[in-house]
Amino acid sequence: DLALCTTKRALELLRAMHNSGIENLQVAFTQTLSVSCTNEETIDALIDYTGARTIAFAVETGHPETQKRIKKHCDLDKAQRLIRYAQSRGLIVTINILLGFPEETREQMLYSISYVKEHLRPNWTQFYIATPIIGTEMYDQFIQAGCITNSPEVWNNTLIDYRYFDTLWITAGELNELRYRANLECNFADNHDLGCGDYNKALVLFRGVTRLYPFHIFAWDGIRRAEKLSGNEKEA
Repeated sequence: DLALCTTKRALELLRAMHNSGIENLQVAFTQTLSVSCTNEETIDALIDYTGARTIAFAVETGHPETQKRIKKHCDLDKAQRLIRYAQSRGLIVTINILLGFPEETREQMLYSISYVKEHLRPNWTQFYIATPIIGTEMYDQFIQAGCITNSPEVWNNTLIDYRYFDTLWITAGELNELRYRANLECNFADNHDLGCGDYNKALVLFRGVTRLYPFHIFAWDGIRRAEKLSGNEKEA
């Protein structure tokens, strides 16, 4: 799922797409890009050769100690630089943040969420809960901690997008609530685009939410705020 794994590979692939002869070509990379494997040249090529409008980075956590523990080693300063650059080129930037790794405390998760809001400031953040998948080191860590058992019940929960078991560090209910509030705070209440005056991007993202979830009151309020700040009182 990492198509653009080196700058050389990325440029070769993107140029080939551009030279394919397909009219009005527009490519969307639905998987996240690695911060380690991406630079400004890659971002320029994405825009120039494929007409990309969005970009997504797999940051995973905003806490340096957790970065080391999960062996991600994502350079958070570089992530911030790439996010700013992509936004300056007009792209909508999404990042992925996971919560609930083994040994990750509530305080570390709150730090990670604050780091997203105060430093990374993407246009949107996808918050996920770390899920133990059989065959991974995380799976073994949760078993050794006594949080889960090696059983078909656990195997069948691989694709569940919420925490279904308590750990030594946080209960399932607390983690699910933390993730829920992080989404509302980062994407809606403290929305980056509303804060920096890019109201058109805010409208695109909020309207995308209401198409999927017509009852989402925070998204409708985001649209109202964006219209009001744009001076469109009637639409607000």
